[in-house]
Amino acid sequence: MFVLSPLGVRTIREFEVEPLPPPEYRERAIFLGHDLLTQEVRVELVQHAREQGKELTRWETGPSVIVGVVRPDAVFNLPPPKRDSRGILEADRGSEVREVWLKKQEKYTGLFTGETLYQTIGFGRGWVLAVTETVSRAPQLTGWMNHERIRVMPIGTIGQFVGEFGDW
Repeated sequence: MFVLSPLGVRTIREFEVEPLPPPEYRERAIFLGHDLLTQEVRVELVQHAREQGKELTRWETGPSVIVGVVRPDAVFNLPPPKRDSRGILEADRGSEVREVWLKKQEKYTGLFTGETLYQTIGFGRGWVLAVTETVSRAPQLTGWMNHERIRVMPIGTIGQFVGEFGDW
């Protein structure tokens, strides 16, 4: 069973982030690293929002997060300086091959051209953030993706991305 230790709970609370309960949908250890990367993105988004005097207004993960035909790792709302923004997270640990990412891009492209995105997240525009675990993986995914609403970045650069593209 994978849960935060008491030290882990205290550490995350130092960032004034309440730890989420362990995900019920993950039963095998193989997904632990993926879940941790997803939660690391959450912590970075919370930190960035708080630096702006704002709050992350939505964070959903798990099997109930379905956007049209896609099951992303998370859906979130982040209030940048000008307007509320919606994002869809794809956490990448380097295990999915090019064909898998091209299939994801195809599905997301369909969402961006229809009403499904608005019906699901309440906004007609948003970003897909594909966050990689390593700096070296980001250029590889960037080379595979060619949609203007899909951005690839290594973990640790999310705040910079949100700052640059704050008016999503």
